[in-house]
Amino acid sequence: MQKLIFFDTETTGIGEEDYLCQIAYKIANEKDSESFVGMYKPPIPIPAGASAVHHITNEMVKDKPAFKESSDFQIIKELFENENSIVIAHNMPFDYGMIKKEGIEPNKTICTLRVARHLDKDAKLAKHNLQFLR
Repeated sequence: MQKLIFFDTETTGIGEEDYLCQIAYKIANEKDSESFVGMYKPPIPIPAGASAVHHITNEMVKDKPAFKESSDFQIIKELFENENSIVIAHNMPFDYGMIKKEGIEPNKTICTLRVARHLDKDAKLAKHNLQFLR
């Protein structure tokens, strides 16, 4: 049975030099659906601009382990890379890039941003971000 895993990351920014500071996921098709949220200290400080978006501050992560050093890393890696897992994110190229930088490479992915754009062939929607689509 395929596991549908919806996930999102919060990061220090949106560039190549940025890192993960939070990951959250929900397994959608299990009897007792599992949810997880973990916060980590990135290798660079969280800039004020990023904190303004996700409300995670350097103070909040100062005593947290780095993601790769956390007890969560191996669990998430095995879950996301499992051949029966389908990992789903809105703007998958961004989130995939962040977890790949951490050493996690899911085999099967779905980008809901791409799906939304595909379904809006006539460009009737002003935006395709999650807040607008909700």
